Amino acid sequence: MKYITIFTIPMLVLALSACGDKSNGGSEQEKPLANTPVNTQPDTPVNTQPDKPVDTQPDTPVDTQPDTPVDTQPDTPVDAQPDTPVDTQPDTPVDAQPDPDTTWLYKQEGTDLTWEEVLATDALLPLYTFTYKGVLGSIISINHALIETGEYGSRPINSVENKYSLHTVGNPAIGQSKFERWSRWYQESGNTQIFRLFKNEENVSNSRPLAARVEISSSKQRWFPEPGIWREFSARFTVLKAKGCSALPVKGHYCSIFQAKGNNVDHWSVMLRVHGDGSLWFYPREGIYKNRKKLRDNVIGQPFDMKVRDNGLDYEMWIDGESVGTGQWQRTLEIGFRWGIYVGETEVVDDILVLVTGASVK
Repeated sequence: MKYITIFTIPMLVLALSACGDKSNGGSEQEKPLANTPVNTQPDTPVNTQPDKPVDTQPDTPVDTQPDTPVDTQPDTPVDAQPDTPVDTQPDTPVDAQPDPDTTWLYKQEGTDLTWEEVLATDALLPLYTFTYKGVLGSIISINHALIETGEYGSRPINSVENKYSLHTVGNPAIGQSKFERWSRWYQESGNTQIFRLFKNEENVSNSRPLAARVEISSSKQRWFPEPGIWREFSARFTVLKAKGCSALPVKGHYCSIFQAKGNNVDHWSVMLRVHGDGSLWFYPREGIYKNRKKLRDNVIGQPFDMKVRDNGLDYEMWIDGESVGTGQWQRTLEIGFRWGIYVGETEVVDDILVLVTGASVK
């Protein structure tokens, strides 16, 4: 008699399950959990920054043999804030008349680019940084017999010995061996330093607007105030073009051609300025617009001798041997003298040309 085994569905499931247990060695394998998020980040964070900061500026043009760091207290950053009170009612309007003819005192060989043409080159790039290429300019030949006269006319410049530093619109601290690269703004001839600014120029060595200048100073000839110790600057000045010293926008800075200044804390004590009409002015720091004094109506093409003495508090200025003004301005940090052309927070509305002969600090 044969028996037939009948499997119900539940029994069949149990049987198949038993077979599975035997084929897997009697233990169930671990399966990945579908709901567990995948770690897409590596165990160790990726350093997205290089070990060293990337130098985004090229190594060149770097002055590998600078004539200065003689100046341990650099002039820059140059006056982020204006150091001169604004005269909202200047007494010299913009004069539409040209400067008197002074070509009998000098000759110009060659031509100069406009400011817009200079900016179209790479000479001052990147803008608002110190640049080193410089810009060449036309050559100014002066009439030495007429210019280098007076008490100071025979004194040499001695830029290297005096450690002179040049401040232009493109770089505030240019050493003596690099002066020739910047002949658009500064030249030397005999005993005379030649300073020029051109229409529409402004500072591009940092972010301060306007503030065009070309000035000489000396790191060797700076000092801290000491009781009873006087320092003296003297030179012969010849202003050949001053039209650009008219102030636009309407402010009262005009052209400083000399200032007693050595730092950006105490700033300056006294300035000698030329207005756009050629007039010469004594500007004291204290009560500047109340106490300023017109010295001459027009000095265009008329050389004059200037001397200033300063002891860190008191100062006095002479023009052609005559005392023209005194004052006081307390200084606590380094004092120095600067000469050339500086227009402050005003536009250069026309070309400016100033000669300084026999400059000396003692």
